[in-house]
Amino acid sequence: LKSRNRRFSGQMVIEVKDEETGERISPQYKKLKAFKGKFRLHQLLSLAPEFAETDKLIFKPLANDSLLLINHSNCTIEKNGRALSAQKGLTIKRNDRLRIIPKKVNKSIYIEYIS
Repeated sequence: LKSRNRRFSGQMVIEVKDEETGERISPQYKKLKAFKGKFRLHQLLSLAPEFAETDKLIFKPLANDSLLLINHSNCTIEKNGRALSAQKGLTIKRNDRLRIIPKKVNKSIYIEYIS
């Protein structure tokens, strides 16, 4: 029950890059205070239909200002250029930058967890 009601802190910087043109959409800063218990990456992307497959990327709050990312989607997650498996959970700390590569669109989503 305690983890279900745990609140998030900090914010997420989201940047989308079109892999065909190399064009980047200006970064969006999303405060995480509004979420409680867990949220999906798709919610941070304003439920954009082209990124529907990110609905299975779930974030949960952890102690020490960190997040747990659970990946049940077909998206590839990279950290520092390495592909990671996050099916059982990946801990994200402050200033971690991840690249999420959806399979259905030729775009990359960069997320950075900041305070």
